Amino acid sequence: MIEKMDSTKKEHVLGFKSLIKKAMKQKKHLKWVYPTIKSYDLRKARKIISYYDMYFIRNDNEIIGMLDVYPKNTCGNCGMPPKDPNLIDIAYFILSEYSGKGLGKKAVQEAIMLLKSKGKKISACTAKINEVSINMLKGLGFKKVRNCSKNRGYSCYFIDGKPVDGIKWRLG
Repeated sequence: MIEKMDSTKKEHVLGFKSLIKKAMKQKKHLKWVYPTIKSYDLRKARKIISYYDMYFIRNDNEIIGMLDVYPKNTCGNCGMPPKDPNLIDIAYFILSEYSGKGLGKKAVQEAIMLLKSKGKKISACTAKINEVSINMLKGLGFKKVRNCSKNRGYSCYFIDGKPVDGIKWRLG
């Protein structure tokens, strides 16, 4: 279901670029995350893939989404260093035509198993208005840690390039 992206494989770099372009048409918040994706050459795309632990989410052989594991020196989009070096943040999306079929949940479950096997503690962030993701995280055992207020100078989530209030979650 999830496959680690490899920045040295041209097909992975092209798959990443293609997925982001499709997602940008559907999910406007990605325009803030990857604002210059159309101008990315292969070198820039490789750099992004090699900086994060990035995974394709696949349904059969088709790329339908992406799951990111943020480096240990940041805490996802909130940009705050974690107090625990084993605490990492995940982010994910599924193309809209595959949403609501349980595929995102399966991908996150697979990532949880992989990360726990490496001794990692897992957190995630959602927009307060994203009930689907909130319900999925709760169902997987995530607990609310705090609100991420756009008015406090940081936000976990962006829609149409603007910060919105979010919720920070932690597994277990």
